[in-house]
This record gives sequence, structure tokens and C-alpha cells, in this order.
Amino acid sequence: MKFKPSKATIKKYATPPHPDAKNAKGKPKLQAIYKDTSLRGFLLIVGHKSKTFYAEGYPNGKTRRMKVGKYLEMTPEDAP
Repeated sequence: MKFKPSKATIKKYATPPHPDAKNAKGKPKLQAIYKDTSLRGFLLIVGHKSKTFYAEGYPNGKTRRMKVGKYLEMTPEDAP
């Protein structure tokens, strides 16, 4: 899902997947990924226990994610 991260939008929309949600292979879905619409490569990954900001890039065609920080320890404005 794409969105503009702010404290209000994260609090309102960034929720973990439903416990019965399944991925394409039929396995339980453990995380929801929210991509920033204005800053390419900036993500918020939401699990059942935490919300974490990541920077994502594609060096040599491979997806790489680097942890930036946890939500509430830093705000979306501090992250980039």
C-alpha cells in the first residue's frame, strides 16, 4: 500500500495484517508493507509487535533493505 507517512496517517492506517490473512502461497501474512508516495525507497513495515522504517534500494538488481529506526523512537519526519 502507498501512503504519505505522518504521525496521523500511521496511527490511523498502518495496521498489521489480519490474523487470518494469507499470502499468495497460502501461508500466514505476518507483515504489511507501506511505501512512501513522495520519497522513493522509504518504507514502513508493520508487524504484530512493531512498526519499523526501512530504506530500500536495488543494487545489482537485488532488493536490499536497511533498517532506519522504529516508529515512536523516531517520527516519519526524522527518518529520511
